[in-house]
Amino acid sequence: MYYLTLEVTQVTKGILIAVPPKQWGIFRTMTVQELPYHSHSLGLIELFLKLVLRAKTGFRGAAVAVQSVSALFPTDEGAPSANGGQMWLLRLEL
Repeated sequence: MYYLTLEVTQVTKGILIAVPPKQWGIFRTMTVQELPYHSHSLGLIELFLKLVLRAKTGFRGAAVAVQSVSALFPTDEGAPSANGGQMWLLRLEL
């Protein structure tokens, strides 16, 4: 897991150089209804991935943390499962 996290961290820095964060800003505020073919908002996906990649939390721990925090936000969006978060990483080829 250490090497996977290290690789993701290094690739993320390169991606942020190639595609500046301000170009991704429009997607951060999109709701689930505005984002086609997704059942979670990009903000929630980003939170989950940051917990896994930056905080070095496991998939199950990140899922529980997001589920605990999601009750504080005024959305009816469900929390992702650990397997769902793992699939996001695989889709990003990380």
